[in-house]
Amino acid sequence: MFSRRSALVVAGVALIAFGGALALRRKSSQASAHELSQRVGIVPFENLSGDAALDWPERLIPFAVAGQLQGLPRVTAFSARTPGEAVAQGATVVVYGHITRHGGKVRVRHFIEDARSSAVTFSGEHASASIRWTAALNSVAESVSGAVRPGAKPGPLGIHNDKAAMLLAEGLASSDAASAGARFQAAAEADPACGWCWQAWAERAGRSGGSGAAAGVIALSRSKGKDLDGLSRARLDLLDANLRNDLRARVRALDALTKASQGDATAWGQLGEAHVALRQYGPAETALERAAGVEPERGEFWNLLAYARAYAGKYGPAAAALDQYSRLDPGSANPLDSRGEIAMMAGKFTEAARTLEAAYEKDRQFNGGAALEKAALSRWLNGEKKEAGDLAERFLKARAEQGDPFAELTRARWESLFGQSSQARRRLLLLAGAGKSPAAPVAASILALQLLAEGDHPGAVQAARTARALARAPGQAVFASMAAQAVDPGAPLVEEAALRVEMRSLGLTARGDWSAAADAWREALQGAHGGADSPHRELLALCLVMSGRAAEAKPLLAAQWPLLTAEQSLLYDFLIYPNLFYVRAELARSENKAAEAQRNYDLFMQHSGDRADRFGQQARARAASRL
Repeated sequence: MFSRRSALVVAGVALIAFGGALALRRKSSQASAHELSQRVGIVPFENLSGDAALDWPERLIPFAVAGQLQGLPRVTAFSARTPGEAVAQGATVVVYGHITRHGGKVRVRHFIEDARSSAVTFSGEHASASIRWTAALNSVAESVSGAVRPGAKPGPLGIHNDKAAMLLAEGLASSDAASAGARFQAAAEADPACGWCWQAWAERAGRSGGSGAAAGVIALSRSKGKDLDGLSRARLDLLDANLRNDLRARVRALDALTKASQGDATAWGQLGEAHVALRQYGPAETALERAAGVEPERGEFWNLLAYARAYAGKYGPAAAALDQYSRLDPGSANPLDSRGEIAMMAGKFTEAARTLEAAYEKDRQFNGGAALEKAALSRWLNGEKKEAGDLAERFLKARAEQGDPFAELTRARWESLFGQSSQARRRLLLLAGAGKSPAAPVAASILALQLLAEGDHPGAVQAARTARALARAPGQAVFASMAAQAVDPGAPLVEEAALRVEMRSLGLTARGDWSAAADAWREALQGAHGGADSPHRELLALCLVMSGRAAEAKPLLAAQWPLLTAEQSLLYDFLIYPNLFYVRAELARSENKAAEAQRNYDLFMQHSGDRADRFGQQARARAASRL
């Protein structure tokens, strides 16, 4: 399973990552101790001096040291309240210390402890009669960096004077949003080159005043903070790109971030996913190879790399990446699930079915047991109707036993896939009438789309109205509005422009306005993210074939078979299946590949069942079988 439903790309506001703990990482037994990933937990340094004026550094030291360690290869640094909490969060190394005043000097003593043995492996001290805290922070960071990655240098200290350091510490300690924001602002004003100050201020502004307030701080940083280091500027640009939901700006920011911090595997991974979203699969592969090279024991990078390669049609190299992922995470069902999905994309349906069923047997609770349904779909795509039915029935029974309120909706899906359109419609009507069920508005929405495709516009309008009336939860309301937008393209029901284009495309396709639908799907495909564009490609190909432009459809389907998310299946199943066989039959026929065309026509007819032949596809398929 890939990040189109999970993983590394940050969709919302990118907050300061210095204190964030990432997922625990599995370690390779072949690597030496210093090659293994290290999780460095840093706890507040205790002020033992008796001088309250020295309280603030104890709060700043963990934040600053963690910030400077970001970007070291195979190192994740985070703040924790106590050593015990650090160990509970998976720390392999714990850093702690104290502040004292002795002999006329302020002394900052730090200890580096191996979390497994509780043995102190290193200790150091920074002492000065007139202490400069920026120097003290650097001293601790250099010591820790050298202990966990010998020879490596920490990143730049984001603070350049003690006044800004104290104001930043006070802001971090404040539980009052307004007070914290004021302290961060004052810190940025005291040190305009303090990237951490600007980032903390922008983050706090975003939490308190929304994206506009955060964007205002970032804009101010460009005019006032001209001497920011490259790493801080890249992080602020990344935050800005996320606030504006600008994927191309996100790529530029992550590109700058990885150049400034080449050991930051997470940033490389995020850059790879951003390239995937833009369908830039070559750069995505390069970035993800860098991520896996920096931290080779992080299985998620190998998984992401496998999908990036598969989207480019490089199924052999994708399998090699999955081999590595499987070795790193042998206890998880996800490597098998990913292997099965990629086999589906490659058209290796027998292999896909076996692998996905094995994933289900390994962990029946993984992803709600969806691997078993995907195994059923693989058998269905291979023309193994009985085997597909048996697997689908097992999945439906398991979902019902789990109390899934959408189990009957899924049953209607499979009735439609098996050509039992009338039975599926009756079930959707029954579900739509069960107003208290969370499945009711979704069922009514699907019914509206299917009635539109059958030429029953009045029925589609009524079902769409029912869906919107039944919708209670925000997700239900969005789904109902999307279906209603497809039924009535002129109604301003969906706010997002790209989604309106997609629903207009869907409505035109359901009506059989093939040429206009093809133009609309081209526009929708331009805005679709890679890895989630299967329905756009399949339905554009359908519209091109149905409007007599089969040659234009071929490049859309050359690399892969569709892989839909669960949400996409609800919207597009009834148009994609079994039409994908008809489209591929027509393409094969246009290239004089008679056997391939005949197989796909036969599969199309096998699954068409009692569907109305509104546009003459079944008649053409039957005629082809007599040639």
